[in-house]
Amino acid sequence: MNWTAQIVRAAFCILHLVFCISLFGCGNSADAGPEDHSKMKVLVIGMDGLDPALVRKLMDEGKLPNFAKVAASGVFDELETAMPPQSPVAWSNFISGATPATHEIWDFIHRKTTPVVAPKSSTGEVVPPENPDAGFTFGKWRLPTESGRIENLRHGPAFWDYLVAGGIDTTIFRIPAAYPPPPKSEGAGNFRCLCGMGTPDLTGGYGEFSMYTEDLKEDYRQVPGGQFFKIYMQDNRAHPKLVAIDNFLRRAVEGDPVPKLEREFEIVRDPELPAAKITIGDATVILKQGEWSDWIPVTFETGVPAEPLVSLAGFPTRATAIVRLYLKQAHPKLSLYVSPLNIDPLEPFNAISTPADFSADLAEKHGRFYTTGIPEDTKALRSTPQALSEDEFLQMVRALVDERVRQYHDALANFKSGFLFYYFGHTDQLAHIFWRDIDPGHPGRLPEQEGKYASVITDTYLEMDQRVAEALKVIDDNDVLIIMSDHGFASFRRGFNVNTWLIQNNYLRPKVDTARGRAGGIAMGKADWKNTRAYALGINSLYLNLQGREAGGIVPQHQATALLHEIGDKLLQVRDEDGARVIEKIYYVAEEFPGADPQVAPDMLLGYARNYRGSWDTALGGMPTELLEDNKDRWSGDHCIAHYLVPGTLIANRRILVEDPALTDLAPSILALYRIQKPEAMIGRAIFEAPR
Repeated sequence: MNWTAQIVRAAFCILHLVFCISLFGCGNSADAGPEDHSKMKVLVIGMDGLDPALVRKLMDEGKLPNFAKVAASGVFDELETAMPPQSPVAWSNFISGATPATHEIWDFIHRKTTPVVAPKSSTGEVVPPENPDAGFTFGKWRLPTESGRIENLRHGPAFWDYLVAGGIDTTIFRIPAAYPPPPKSEGAGNFRCLCGMGTPDLTGGYGEFSMYTEDLKEDYRQVPGGQFFKIYMQDNRAHPKLVAIDNFLRRAVEGDPVPKLEREFEIVRDPELPAAKITIGDATVILKQGEWSDWIPVTFETGVPAEPLVSLAGFPTRATAIVRLYLKQAHPKLSLYVSPLNIDPLEPFNAISTPADFSADLAEKHGRFYTTGIPEDTKALRSTPQALSEDEFLQMVRALVDERVRQYHDALANFKSGFLFYYFGHTDQLAHIFWRDIDPGHPGRLPEQEGKYASVITDTYLEMDQRVAEALKVIDDNDVLIIMSDHGFASFRRGFNVNTWLIQNNYLRPKVDTARGRAGGIAMGKADWKNTRAYALGINSLYLNLQGREAGGIVPQHQATALLHEIGDKLLQVRDEDGARVIEKIYYVAEEFPGADPQVAPDMLLGYARNYRGSWDTALGGMPTELLEDNKDRWSGDHCIAHYLVPGTLIANRRILVEDPALTDLAPSILALYRIQKPEAMIGRAIFEAPR
């Protein structure tokens, strides 16, 4: 089974309650830096997943002239990434100038240890109101007077706090691991931040598409990352519903659970032509088969009685999202794709920016835009049945990139002073999807697609070279331009089922369903904790079932180190059928990351060899039968392996003073450019030559 969207959904489903309460940001303030600082501009362009080996190859071929121009005036080097080299971990290294021992983000998935071991989000959790019953109730309705909040679980410093405190105007576009929107720190500098990775949609998930189709045997099918609804056309008309979060003004009463917010819409198909008219509220669009709509606002009403009075009293009575539609097929059976319910930047149900109206300012200037944390809907491409084909997926990404580029151009045009960070994520997502098209040895390659998508990744790099050209127009000799990525890339050919290996080696015992044999996994409560010494949750993480920590822990503290090394030594001996090594390096967290919180951190990180990765099942604690399996998924490239095998990229117009730059060096280096003292928690170095 394909677990990708399930992984992401599980990692962020805890954010569901955020839509039912009014939220406030959180963050750390910083001491003010020196008043006398450089007036230079510093521009950092984050290109997620930009691989240094591929950059070098294209530069040598003369295909990246603007990358080469920047490198010639300063540096082009590999950038040591985080371990594990997962995006929330790596970007937290960049933000904090420190390792996971400080910021405490170790994986997409962390685990709860009580009352039972279970997966949870690594980056955020909902903190309920102190008095969740505070408010007014009448019948099935409840008007809460106290709100909860969502807390960013990233600890340690954030470099922008020190810039603002030092008087530097700072603008951050979509840096990962910064949701909910951080507050402005005290200081003379202005601060603006638009959230990116971590921002949920209006279902409470992390980007759940919907597919409405006549070509479905059952009425409803849930798939990882989305859902299929069967529609019944009568006289070429149908009236399906969009489904959002729970009705946040309703309360559960006996026999009547809280319903979802829903919005009916109408589909009218032309009886002969391949086209349809779709009406959602006041918006009507006519789409030809194979055509995308622009953004359409969707209002979900709570239906609360005396709505004008309730609204006048200050309670929200509706929620607004935006969607894009794609008419995949009109005849003989209609199929309509609906994008995830993105938070409307013009009227955000929850703040997605600092200040709160920054997102609306951008939307008013450039039009509505994707707001979900990872907007490239890879789940729709990878679903069974397939909601979007490769070509349709690329059309969607093209529209997304056009939005990003419009905002980028405007950000550059208004960049007169201070610090600007701008993030591009499609460089990563397209590499994940189309890596098999440049890897002749990948088991997922399809003969009928041979060569068709071989240039997608290269074309993306060439396009990013144009973004560098545009940046150079606003950067002069006194300014600093940094182009960086959080990690590189490798092929993902084979998946390793860690819990299966632990079972085979008598470290984990599953519960057994006598009718079906081994069933489910750790996320489904299927481990026999009284006879389990170790387990895996997350892509790279392994834990001991430790006494005094896990609810059913059986491993004594004094045996932990010896047991970990016993497991690690055996894992390093694992070989594939062809003799290839599966695991390159074992990272013992207590030894590699002194000071890590054992209540949060894994006990061991598995550094896979190239071509291998923890399987989809492993991320949620699955226990399949096979130890190693071919990756036939469209998600064919990855980077969750030994960190030194997938370094990031550093290109800057300043020379550096070290031979081994790392992600953790960039935050203190940015502060040093402005002559701002780094905080003690930042372990990174200032690596750039002094300002000219």
